[in-house]
Amino acid sequence: DTVTVLPFASGSVFDRMGYESAVLAVTVAASGKATVKVEHCDTADGTFAAVPDSRLFVDNPTDKDGNAIITNESTAEAVGNLDIDLIGCKQFVKVTVTGGTAGALALRCHRPSRGGCGGHCSQVSGRRR
Repeated sequence: DTVTVLPFASGSVFDRMGYESAVLAVTVAASGKATVKVEHCDTADGTFAAVPDSRLFVDNPTDKDGNAIITNESTAEAVGNLDIDLIGCKQFVKVTVTGGTAGALALRCHRPSRGGCGGHCSQVSGRRR
């Protein structure tokens, strides 16, 4: 895998071209809950819409609107890592965190041996964006 790590703030937009998945680090207060909303668009400055992909959040509970829920049952602040499947997303993705703080985003290409991440992953993957 090839990984690119970015500092990240809630509401930021990133270009997912060439990346199949991401891991978002979210800090959640003691006994708190955070929600993570992922939207996508064909352009960086266009109108973003929710991603209609039931497999967007890997092994993570979602609310009725399809947002990921991260619950901290500890009595201390904790960091949770949220796996996000980007294959069903358009080129530009916006991630908004409510009730927590986004710290870093790691973008992963799972096919570097087939020509790297210069747009290759989104073109050959089994699910279309």
